[in-house]
Amino acid sequence: MITVLYFAGIKEQLGLARESVELPAGVRHVGTLAATLRAVVSQRLVRRCDAEGRVPAVEVMINTAYIRECILVPEKTRAVRDAISAGTSQYGMQTFDQSLWDLFQAGLINYETALENASNADDFKLRMQGISSTSDASRNAMQTAGYGGR
Repeated sequence: MITVLYFAGIKEQLGLARESVELPAGVRHVGTLAATLRAVVSQRLVRRCDAEGRVPAVEVMINTAYIRECILVPEKTRAVRDAISAGTSQYGMQTFDQSLWDLFQAGLINYETALENASNADDFKLRMQGISSTSDASRNAMQTAGYGGR
């Protein structure tokens, strides 16, 4: 089943699906969603700095056992973003901010556009100063080794 939801990001999609949004046809409750979901891909089209038009910043979440737990347990939904960030090298997941960083590093978007679209502008600023998380370090190591293609 493919469903289109219009929210800012994956965490918002999961929280609102649980609380107020009618679930897709055939999904009776969050348990069914957690059991059948394979992945969620969200995108934001952001202004390019090297040409006219836009480029997609993409957030990818794979439904791992921990992500399923975060879907099922409302108190854990807030941990989804960190789980996506940490699952970059192992599962190929990425947050919007990681995608924005890649687009910025590739010269496709400028710093201001990245900040405007970042889920956490403060974390993005820290990353610009060379302060990164352990998941970012792991991701960089994978890229240096030739994995990940980003």
